[in-house]
Amino acid sequence: MTFYDTLLLAQSLSRDRATQEDLAHRFGIDCGRAHHALDDAVTLAHVYRALEQQRAVQARRPCSPMCSDYLALAIALEGKSDNVERKLLFEIGRFRTLGPYSDALELYATSAQG
Repeated sequence: MTFYDTLLLAQSLSRDRATQEDLAHRFGIDCGRAHHALDDAVTLAHVYRALEQQRAVQARRPCSPMCSDYLALAIALEGKSDNVERKLLFEIGRFRTLGPYSDALELYATSAQG
């Protein structure tokens, strides 16, 4: 049997104590009739979805800066800059990889244009 606990998920995302009704109001979810089984279940499903979306957003934040430098290095070493996305990702990550004052920055940029 699988179960999902929104309390634990909410506590992992925020230090604020919140009831299901508080969370529903925070996310703009209509609670319907409180303490009625069907309305509570529907509210819970919507709250869970909103919490999962918030968790996904927070999970992406720390990953992006840490990975951008490795991604820029990989793009430079691969030597392909044939599309707009590669060029943009390279430009975002190259300063994190070498630092803005590195002497190798110009060489790094020309090698990526390959």
